[in-house]
Amino acid sequence: MKYRNLGKQGLKVSEISIGTMYHGSYFSKKTSFSVLEEALNQGINYIDCADRYGIFDSELPMEERTPAEEYLGEFLQGQSRDDLVISTKVFYKMRKSPNSGGLSRKHIHEAVKRSLRLLQTDYIDIYYCHRPDRTTPLEETVLTMSDLIEEGTIHHWGTSWWSPTMVERAIWIAKNLGAHPPHAEQPPYHMYARFIEEDLLEVAKYHGLGLVTFEALATGLITDKYLKGKSKGS
Repeated sequence: MKYRNLGKQGLKVSEISIGTMYHGSYFSKKTSFSVLEEALNQGINYIDCADRYGIFDSELPMEERTPAEEYLGEFLQGQSRDDLVISTKVFYKMRKSPNSGGLSRKHIHEAVKRSLRLLQTDYIDIYYCHRPDRTTPLEETVLTMSDLIEEGTIHHWGTSWWSPTMVERAIWIAKNLGAHPPHAEQPPYHMYARFIEEDLLEVAKYHGLGLVTFEALATGLITDKYLKGKSKGS
């Protein structure tokens, strides 16, 4: 396994990471632990999670779902935590109440405390804003994430599927306020979705932003996943 720096940061992450989107919903605890163990055996040191993983995006009844963070937290107890890079995310509503989602200071603090409890760790290596929140001032979000870094609760923060314009705005706001700017962006990137090549790559290069892409196989579209029912002669 090869490792790269997260943009211009000193943090080194494996070139391939392991995601946990379906752990707790489609994956049982046994399968989840087996997958994660094999990932570590292959030299992967970066495990990506989110507060909504395992709870949403599932066909199971709500009472049968388990937060992926909970499975990951249990798994981490048998590992060397300091050797791993753990990321999770905040944004989506976790309840029906008006303040249970978004990127407000209130919700971010609520969400990070819950993630730390479920992950059974006292810090998060990379904390992503899962999507942009256009109902909260960007200054509020930037300062809140920066404060979490100063507290030691998180080591780096990033954005996920934000437009290049919003990413750059967050960077300049942080610089103007003397705050920590985002250190990474997490967009989809595969042969059928190459939009980051238009301008996000240039923004990342200019600012030293790490790019942690997902859906490299287009959720299976690039493989034979959807052709298994096709006859050999067709």
